[in-house]
Amino acid sequence: MTREQVETEMAQYRTIFTVVRLLDAAQVGGEESINSFCSCYSYWGKNTPCRNCISRQVLEDHRQRTKLEYMGSEVFQVTAVYREVDGVPCVMELIQKLDGETLIDPENGDRLIDSIASYHTKLYHDALTDSYNRLYFEDALKDKTDPAGVAVLDLDDFKLINDTYGHQAGDIALRTCVDVARACIRKSDVLIRYGGDEFLLVLPGIERAAFLAKLDRIREQLHTASVPGYSRLQLSASIGGVITQPGETVEQAVSRADKLMYQAKNRKNMVVTEDNARDGALSAAGRESQTRQSILIVDDSEMNRAILAEILGSDYNILEATNGRECLAMLEQYDTGIALILLDIVMPVMDGFAVLSEMNRSHWIEDIPVIMISSEDADTVVRRAYELGVSDYVSRPFDAGVVYRRVFNTIKLYAKQRRLASLVTSQIKEKEKNTKMMISILSEVVEFRNGESGQHVLHIGTLTQRLLERLTQKTDKYDLPPETQELIVMASALHDIGKVAIDDKILNKPGRLTPEEFDLMKTHTVVGANMLDHLGRYKNEALVKTAHDICRWHHERWDGGGYPDGLLGEQIPISAQVVALADVFDALTSDRCYKKAYTHDTAITMILNGECGAFNPMLLDCLQEISMRLRSALPTLAADQVLRRDAKRLSAELLQKSAVPHSDRAQRELNYVKEKLDFFVSCCGDVQFEYDVPAGTIIIADRSRPRQQQCTILDVHETDSLRLLRPADIARLRAALKATTPENNELSLSLLLPVGRKQHWHNIRMHTLWSPFSPGHYVGVIGCLTDAQKVQGGYAPFRCTGKSATDEPSITNDIQRLSAVFDVVRLVDPTKYAVLDLDADGILHHTGERCAAFWDNDAGCANCISARAFAEHTTLNKLEFTRNEMYFVISKYITINGTPCVLELVSRLNEGRWIDANGSRFLLDRTRGEDMQLFLDPLTNVYSRRYFETYRTHLEGMEGVALMDVNNFKLINDRCGHAAGDAALRDIANAVRSCIRKTDILIRYGGDEFLLLFPRMTEEAFLDKKKQIQQAVRGIRMSEFADIQLSVSIGGICGVHPITEAIRKADYLMYLDKAEQKS
Repeated sequence: MTREQVETEMAQYRTIFTVVRLLDAAQVGGEESINSFCSCYSYWGKNTPCRNCISRQVLEDHRQRTKLEYMGSEVFQVTAVYREVDGVPCVMELIQKLDGETLIDPENGDRLIDSIASYHTKLYHDALTDSYNRLYFEDALKDKTDPAGVAVLDLDDFKLINDTYGHQAGDIALRTCVDVARACIRKSDVLIRYGGDEFLLVLPGIERAAFLAKLDRIREQLHTASVPGYSRLQLSASIGGVITQPGETVEQAVSRADKLMYQAKNRKNMVVTEDNARDGALSAAGRESQTRQSILIVDDSEMNRAILAEILGSDYNILEATNGRECLAMLEQYDTGIALILLDIVMPVMDGFAVLSEMNRSHWIEDIPVIMISSEDADTVVRRAYELGVSDYVSRPFDAGVVYRRVFNTIKLYAKQRRLASLVTSQIKEKEKNTKMMISILSEVVEFRNGESGQHVLHIGTLTQRLLERLTQKTDKYDLPPETQELIVMASALHDIGKVAIDDKILNKPGRLTPEEFDLMKTHTVVGANMLDHLGRYKNEALVKTAHDICRWHHERWDGGGYPDGLLGEQIPISAQVVALADVFDALTSDRCYKKAYTHDTAITMILNGECGAFNPMLLDCLQEISMRLRSALPTLAADQVLRRDAKRLSAELLQKSAVPHSDRAQRELNYVKEKLDFFVSCCGDVQFEYDVPAGTIIIADRSRPRQQQCTILDVHETDSLRLLRPADIARLRAALKATTPENNELSLSLLLPVGRKQHWHNIRMHTLWSPFSPGHYVGVIGCLTDAQKVQGGYAPFRCTGKSATDEPSITNDIQRLSAVFDVVRLVDPTKYAVLDLDADGILHHTGERCAAFWDNDAGCANCISARAFAEHTTLNKLEFTRNEMYFVISKYITINGTPCVLELVSRLNEGRWIDANGSRFLLDRTRGEDMQLFLDPLTNVYSRRYFETYRTHLEGMEGVALMDVNNFKLINDRCGHAAGDAALRDIANAVRSCIRKTDILIRYGGDEFLLLFPRMTEEAFLDKKKQIQQAVRGIRMSEFADIQLSVSIGGICGVHPITEAIRKADYLMYLDKAEQKS
């Protein structure tokens, strides 16, 4: 631009803005940093430079920016725009003083305050348990020195719960723990989720005795609590507690309580405070005592207890109880921390047999051995004792050496049994994993030979699972408990294993099979079943028997018309019936060497019409009921698009051959096409689109992209196709389109859409198409989409004067050029709450869109400055708050061709430092600052679980999903302390960040688990990424903890799957990786 052009532009901007000025590089800091001295700051009456100088940033990257600035009690909106003047880089600053009366309306003020309260709640609360989070401790509690009781609570064996029952059980266990703790504490007390399975309790002003009683109550209530959905799961916690000392901070008290918690963890289900802990730093004898096993002696005779304590006390910790009730209280406190019980029969209050009965009811007898010592030696008494589960019976008088040896042997035997049970459990889990891996390998071999899609087996499993779930909801006719359903899904992968015996030429023949070839193909059912029959000692395993039934009979049909045995109706095992239906559906919707894929709806129709054979009517009902869910559960092949391309090709051939009949109807259709072309020529936007209503498709043409990427076809029925639009925006679009008519068929809207990782405002101009053959309904929409932030122009913007009809092209140009500065530029009629559009004749028309809809407001704004500007013939401005974003709005009264209206100019305040440090106490700054922290994990600075839960639906459609777990993390915490664990998590997060792309998403999903989401990912690329991340983590050297070697296990799945299912599969694969690393 020339100097003259810029001065003209500035003169016209001065009719809108309070101050318009042009600054060159020297005036905004020259070659120095943004934070250095700049001569432009003097306007703001400052003696120091602007810390968030947007003009300097604009000069560097040529991107327009907006912020708020303060001078005394006044607030200004500042927009910085890049301009080159006679080849010299400059910045044009547009400064507008905000009107005090209309700055924020009362409604928005309340919304801001409510929003801050809501942000505060979300910011400082754990998304899973709704207790306070670690950030609350760091920001609000750690430096307090008020008197308080401070406790650290750690769930016992939490890692085992996750590994055995799954992460869903772990989540419910954590919520149960919080519910129990909340029920036991006062409103003034604070409960904080401090780590994955660790909680802090801060109880202000509590007395020492009450503190200990409250911790004991929490421990007791937690141990008896039931975990919803997991009746066999019993929780316990190790708790360490201290009372703060004068001048001691909460953080220092937490450190002391943490050490006591680890003392409690030696026994588990225990509370250790300063009153009952071993003295300070334990002596060698004390440490040995802590590691020794504990024996509980239960006898009402003090002499008998003393004799037994003398025999055993040199090698065991001795606990004592004088009756059965005290014994049960000890069991409540120590649980499996007691290695053995020596129990008398005849005692006051509660006898030994009553104790045994209670131990059986509470299942303690399964984990804690009991030796009964009594003077009662009658056969009936001894027999009853053994029936109640005692491990041994010793009669008085006894030999000290014999008692010691029986105690030693019993404890050793139980320890071996526990180790054996753990080993068997691990082997069973490993066997299940290996079984699944072998099934996957075998099924992949079959698919590879068959030339079918590698997704076929996965699709069959998903379809089978969905059908079984729906079938069990509809009827209890079939015995299908969850474990049986899982077996059927697993065995479904082997349905075509018999095809390994079929010749490749038949398997992959592109045309129809001859009768002889088809007879050979049918033998794969019998061959597969025979292969499984010859597995010897494994053939009676439930999995093998289920796979046999599926292999042999998955081509049988309900009416007896299938093969190989012509079974009829319920003669066909339900497992084979379900897999048969799943197999047919996937075969229809997949490309095969002998056919193209059918559409989802066509496949459903063909099956229901009996074109693929007869199926169980109840299963057909299930298929219909889950058909919509299958659209998202299975990657859909675009058969519809193939058909449309064929139709277009045939149409082009007909036109070239002049084979189109010259009827009136044909002429009208050609006029319809010409109307579309004329409109597209007039638009000249970056992105053009066409919405075909009957076909349900959107064709997008982006001329700015490489030729092979210019055209994109979307299916509006697919949820993922419209995921870039908010539901409110979709509703706006539909309402605006519905309001059009054949006579008034053009409209304009502004939407916020993602461009890369940023949000840009786009101006959309649309034209509805109406066909005489579909009266009353538009049949299509065409339009263009312009990225407002890409529009650059060096021409004179809007002039604040009335315009005549002859000025209309200038007005249109001015409005377009203003889009280079403002995110939204629109004309409104505030008396009708309507958005206006200007046609080619300079006439204003209502678009059908309500002006308040942009602000997600059904009614008008409480302080509508456009209405006031319209009434007073003036220019006003304000701040508006919506969608958790802040906007600056200017409303200017104008007339066009004698018609009064208001020009609205809307700017979204930029990400980052949009309010200067001097105004940091301003309400809006606080709102935005907290919003930025809301979804970040405070320890690792990656996204938090709250981010995942909030945006779960927006994260659907990822091509790669992976779960990463830190190996032996619990051991790091236990041996080196939580500081080491925190440092490890931070270093690992940084290492992973260095390995992934900016478009990839890293989330701290649990205590030591991370979720990785890849918008674009292939199997090969994922394996490389996994190797890169694991090498980066192994390369971490922690300076303060040099002896710690970090490693991670990663499991991932590629392809588009529902996010919950993808995470479940990634979790399974992660445990496979963990097991492989251990081996």
